[in-house]
Amino acid sequence: MTSATRRVPDLLHSLQQAPVRFISDERSGCVLVERTDDRRALSSEVVQRFAELSRHTARDLVLLLDDEAQLSGAGPLAQLIRSGPRTLDTVHALCFPAGISRGSLRVVKRRRIAKGFWEMGFSTAGPTLKQQQDSQELELVLLWLQGIKARPRTTGPTDARIPSTATADRDDDGSGTSPMPESVARRIALRDRLREEVPLVSAEQWGRLSGNTGKNPSAALGKYKAAGRLFAVAHGNQHLYPEFQFSENDARPKPAIAAVLERVPEPARGWPLLSWFNAPNVFLGNRKPFEAIDSDPQAVADAADRFYGRDD
Repeated sequence: MTSATRRVPDLLHSLQQAPVRFISDERSGCVLVERTDDRRALSSEVVQRFAELSRHTARDLVLLLDDEAQLSGAGPLAQLIRSGPRTLDTVHALCFPAGISRGSLRVVKRRRIAKGFWEMGFSTAGPTLKQQQDSQELELVLLWLQGIKARPRTTGPTDARIPSTATADRDDDGSGTSPMPESVARRIALRDRLREEVPLVSAEQWGRLSGNTGKNPSAALGKYKAAGRLFAVAHGNQHLYPEFQFSENDARPKPAIAAVLERVPEPARGWPLLSWFNAPNVFLGNRKPFEAIDSDPQAVADAADRFYGRDD
C-alpha cells in the first residue's frame, strides 16, 4: 500500500483514538465534533440550536463552540486549517454545517443517543480516491486535536448520552456539582478575556455615570434587571454590568437590550450571554452583537432569536 492510500486509514485511526465524539443530526445533516476529555457535554437543545444555524450558513463555514456552549467564531474550512491550533485550542466543539462529507468516510456505527441524533463511528478500510481528496475536513479535526492533546486528560470519553440543559447550559457560579479543575481554569480564562474585551461597570460606577444621587444604585439596577431591561455577570461578591447596555445620554438601559432579553432564557442571562454578545455572528456580517446593537438593533434581536429561539 502506498503512502497516499495509507493516508486516510491512518487519519481515521487517529480520530478513533482521540478524545472526541462525532454527533450527526439527521434532519440538518450537520456533524458536530465534540471534546470528551473535559467532562462537558452539549445538551440536545444546544445541538439542535447549532443544527438550525447550520441550515443558514455557507457549506464550507465551520462553526466553533466554546466552553459556555456559545458560538465563539466561524470561518471557511481552508482558513481554519491555515490558522491551526492557535485558533482552535480553546474550542469545545466544531460544527460542520453541511456535514463532514459522507464520501470521505465510511460510517460503521450509528448509535441513537437522542431523537434525531446519532453517535458515529468510521471504518479505516478501503480508502478511495474521493476519500483522499475529501479528507481535508478530517485533517482540520486533527489540527484541533494537536492543540488539546497537550492538556492533561481529566477523564476518559464521556457517556454518549446528551444531558439536559439544566446541567449543561447553566451559568455556573457556585450551584450544582463542582466542575473539574481544568474546566474551572478555562472558565476563568474565558471570563478574564471577556472582562478585557467588553467594558463592564459596577453599580457604584453606574451611579456616577447616571447622576444617581440615591444611596443604593444597586437597587435601581436590580429593578431594571428584574424588569428584563438589562443583565449582569457575577464577579466575586458583586455584579458587573456590560457598559454597552446603557445610553450615553442618561445611562438608562437601551430599549434594544430588552428586545434581546425577550429571546434569552433566564439561566443564560449572565456570562454565557456576554460571551454571545462578544462573539462574531454570522447573521450580523461577522460583527459582534454588542458592536451592532446601536446601528442595527433589530438584526441583533433576530440573531438572538435564531440562537436562543424557542420552539413555541
